[in-house]
Amino acid sequence: LDSICDCNAGSDLDIDFSGGMKADCIFKAGSFGDVFALVSTGEAMEAASNGARPTLPGIFERRNRTSLNVRLKGKKELKSKKARAPQGSCSGHLDIAMDAAVQFDPRVTIDVNVMGKTTVEVSGTVRVSVDAL
Repeated sequence: LDSICDCNAGSDLDIDFSGGMKADCIFKAGSFGDVFALVSTGEAMEAASNGARPTLPGIFERRNRTSLNVRLKGKKELKSKKARAPQGSCSGHLDIAMDAAVQFDPRVTIDVNVMGKTTVEVSGTVRVSVDAL
Protein backbone atom coordinates (compact mmCIF):
# COMPACT_ATOMS: atom_id res chain seq x y z
CA LEU A 1 0.00 0.00 0.00
CA ASP A 2 2.89 2.37 0.64
CA SER A 3 3.36 3.25 -3.06
CA ILE A 4 -0.27 4.39 -3.39
CA CYS A 5 -1.42 5.27 0.15
CA ASP A 6 0.10 7.74 2.62
CA CYS A 7 0.79 5.69 5.75
CA ASN A 8 2.08 8.79 7.60
CA ALA A 9 -1.33 10.46 7.08
CA GLY A 10 -3.28 7.56 8.60
CA SER A 11 -3.64 4.94 5.86
CA ASP A 12 -3.96 1.50 7.36
CA LEU A 13 -4.59 -2.15 6.58
CA ASP A 14 -6.24 -4.20 9.32
CA ILE A 15 -6.76 -7.96 8.94
CA ASP A 16 -8.81 -9.75 11.57
CA PHE A 17 -9.05 -13.46 10.70
CA SER A 18 -12.25 -13.82 12.70
CA GLY A 19 -13.90 -10.56 11.62
CA GLY A 20 -12.68 -9.55 8.17
CA MET A 21 -10.43 -7.00 6.53
CA LYS A 22 -10.44 -3.21 6.46
CA ALA A 23 -8.26 -1.09 4.17
CA ASP A 24 -8.13 2.67 4.71
CA CYS A 25 -6.21 4.61 2.05
CA ILE A 26 -5.40 8.32 1.80
CA PHE A 27 -4.03 8.54 -1.74
CA LYS A 28 -0.61 9.98 -2.41
CA ALA A 29 -0.36 8.75 -6.01
CA GLY A 30 -1.99 10.34 -9.04
CA SER A 31 -3.03 13.95 -9.56
CA PHE A 32 -5.94 13.95 -7.07
CA GLY A 33 -3.67 15.08 -4.27
CA ASP A 34 -1.71 17.68 -6.24
CA VAL A 35 -1.51 21.21 -4.86
CA PHE A 36 -2.97 23.95 -7.04
CA ALA A 37 -1.58 27.40 -6.27
CA LEU A 38 -1.93 31.06 -7.27
CA VAL A 39 1.35 32.95 -6.84
CA SER A 40 1.43 36.76 -6.91
CA THR A 41 3.88 38.25 -9.37
CA GLY A 42 3.21 42.00 -9.05
CA GLU A 43 2.28 42.27 -12.73
CA ALA A 44 -0.65 44.54 -13.58
CA MET A 45 -4.07 42.95 -13.96
CA GLU A 46 -5.40 43.03 -17.50
CA ALA A 47 -8.86 44.32 -18.23
CA ALA A 48 -11.37 41.63 -19.08
CA SER A 49 -12.90 41.46 -22.53
CA ASN A 50 -16.40 40.58 -23.68
CA GLY A 51 -17.97 41.37 -20.30
CA ALA A 52 -15.89 38.80 -18.43
CA ARG A 53 -14.47 39.59 -15.01
CA PRO A 54 -10.76 40.36 -14.65
CA THR A 55 -8.65 37.46 -13.42
CA LEU A 56 -6.56 37.60 -10.27
CA PRO A 57 -2.99 38.78 -10.82
CA GLY A 58 -0.34 36.09 -10.68
CA ILE A 59 0.44 32.72 -12.14
CA PHE A 60 -1.25 29.39 -11.48
CA GLU A 61 1.00 26.47 -10.56
CA ARG A 62 0.49 22.77 -10.07
CA ARG A 63 2.75 21.31 -7.39
CA ASN A 64 3.42 17.85 -6.03
CA ARG A 65 1.26 16.63 -3.19
CA THR A 66 2.35 17.46 0.34
CA SER A 67 1.68 15.21 3.32
CA LEU A 68 -1.13 16.29 5.64
CA ASN A 69 1.36 17.15 8.38
CA VAL A 70 3.35 19.53 6.11
CA ARG A 71 2.39 23.16 5.38
CA LEU A 72 0.93 23.77 1.92
CA LYS A 73 3.01 26.90 1.41
CA GLY A 74 5.24 29.26 3.33
CA LYS A 75 4.40 32.84 4.26
CA LYS A 76 5.55 35.49 1.78
CA GLU A 77 6.00 39.24 1.82
CA LEU A 78 3.19 40.46 -0.44
CA LYS A 79 3.61 44.26 -0.28
CA SER A 80 6.01 44.28 -3.25
CA LYS A 81 3.74 41.89 -5.19
CA LYS A 82 0.62 44.10 -5.26
CA ALA A 83 -0.97 44.68 -8.66
CA ARG A 84 -3.32 47.49 -9.69
CA ALA A 85 -6.81 46.51 -10.75
CA PRO A 86 -7.75 47.52 -14.32
CA GLN A 87 -9.56 50.80 -15.00
CA GLY A 88 -13.29 50.56 -14.31
CA SER A 89 -13.14 47.46 -12.12
CA CYS A 90 -14.02 49.48 -9.01
CA SER A 91 -14.88 53.06 -8.05
CA GLY A 92 -11.51 53.76 -6.42
CA HIS A 93 -8.02 52.42 -6.74
CA LEU A 94 -7.57 48.78 -5.86
CA ASP A 95 -4.22 47.09 -5.39
CA ILE A 96 -4.22 43.37 -4.61
CA ALA A 97 -1.74 40.60 -3.95
CA MET A 98 -2.69 37.01 -3.21
CA ASP A 99 -0.82 33.77 -2.66
CA ALA A 100 -3.03 30.74 -2.24
CA ALA A 101 -2.81 26.97 -2.38
CA VAL A 102 -5.44 24.23 -2.24
CA GLN A 103 -5.11 20.46 -1.98
CA PHE A 104 -7.69 17.66 -1.95
CA ASP A 105 -6.74 14.43 -0.18
CA PRO A 106 -9.16 11.67 -1.20
CA ARG A 107 -9.70 8.77 1.18
CA VAL A 108 -11.20 5.36 0.37
CA THR A 109 -12.12 2.85 3.04
CA ILE A 110 -13.02 -0.73 2.09
CA ASP A 111 -14.41 -3.04 4.75
CA VAL A 112 -15.03 -6.74 4.00
CA ASN A 113 -16.43 -8.99 6.73
CA VAL A 114 -16.12 -12.78 6.90
CA MET A 115 -19.58 -13.19 5.36
CA GLY A 116 -18.44 -11.29 2.26
CA LYS A 117 -20.39 -8.08 2.93
CA THR A 118 -18.35 -5.25 1.46
CA THR A 119 -18.68 -1.58 2.36
CA VAL A 120 -16.87 1.14 0.41
CA GLU A 121 -16.69 4.69 1.77
CA VAL A 122 -15.24 7.62 -0.18
CA SER A 123 -14.39 10.85 1.64
CA GLY A 124 -11.64 13.43 1.68
CA THR A 125 -10.01 16.45 3.22
CA VAL A 126 -9.61 19.81 1.50
CA ARG A 127 -6.79 22.05 2.75
CA VAL A 128 -6.52 25.72 1.80
CA SER A 129 -3.89 28.31 2.64
CA VAL A 130 -4.41 31.95 1.57
CA ASP A 131 -2.38 35.12 2.13
CA ALA A 132 -3.92 38.31 0.72
CA LEU A 133 -3.18 42.01 0.82
